[in-house]
Amino acid sequence: MTGLMRAETLEIPEAAARLDGSRAAITDIATRMRMLSPPALVSVARGSSDHAANSWKYAVEIGTGLPVASMGPSVASIYDTKLNVSGLAALAFSQSGASEDIVALSAALRDGGALTVAVTNTPSSPLAMACDHTIDLAAGPERAVAATKSYVNTLLAGLRLLAEWREDAALHAALDAAPDHLGQALVADEQITNALTVAPWAVMLGRGPGLGIARELALKAAECCTMPAIALSAAESLHGPVAAIGPDTAVIAVGHGAGMDSSLDTLSSYGIKPLRVATAPLHPMLDPLMALPTLYLSIEQAARARGHNPDAPTRLKKETVTR
Repeated sequence: MTGLMRAETLEIPEAAARLDGSRAAITDIATRMRMLSPPALVSVARGSSDHAANSWKYAVEIGTGLPVASMGPSVASIYDTKLNVSGLAALAFSQSGASEDIVALSAALRDGGALTVAVTNTPSSPLAMACDHTIDLAAGPERAVAATKSYVNTLLAGLRLLAEWREDAALHAALDAAPDHLGQALVADEQITNALTVAPWAVMLGRGPGLGIARELALKAAECCTMPAIALSAAESLHGPVAAIGPDTAVIAVGHGAGMDSSLDTLSSYGIKPLRVATAPLHPMLDPLMALPTLYLSIEQAARARGHNPDAPTRLKKETVTR
């Protein structure tokens, strides 16, 4: 059966290539960021978009040495706080651009003196109107409740902005190659599908830019497979959480590198064997997301095997509007 989530996952490489149409806007924003030279940055997001923002935070902090703070939307939408953010740059991530709290905080940041950028799949949205600049994700219509191609394009757009801002030729080259690499991951992983089909709950592990992706996968497992799922830093998993991880837990790790591998070695010594998707190395900031098509397809198959419809999870709808 080819449902919406599966079909839209299979569109990820094409959607990623379409993002090239937003290069001019990204280049203009990057030029303005170099002129501004912000001492710190702010992200604004909820849900899947906030998971993408978390990956972007790590990429920016690693690539620039500048701190990135995630601001709570209720600061503006509920508490009506006047912000003092002159000289900062703020990115608001929202696929729909419709959530009232994200719009409210973005407007407050702009009014408080920040350079504001909407990263959205809906360039005519209220969020785009509330910000100084807009990056169109160009992912195309997405009808499944679970975001797939729009999430991947959010990650890629944030990284392209970083590459333009810092004039990073290596990251540019990796981003140019990303659609082809994503196209090599359009197959489910049988081990991961089987683990998620039978497990009572799941733990997703990541570090650095991979942590936000682990959070996104935990959300997808929860909403599509109707199972409890949490995301942890691989390092954090060795503290309290390791006591709760049993042999029947589905443990999936995102990414490689010293920080991940040493933590996973320790987990293995306890008899916990995390599953990982093998992908060809591309760039440290991009490698974790190259496994996303495989992981999405694995979750979609597991959801159906568990008797659920991943295209229309219980009690959920495509746009969640909060304030």
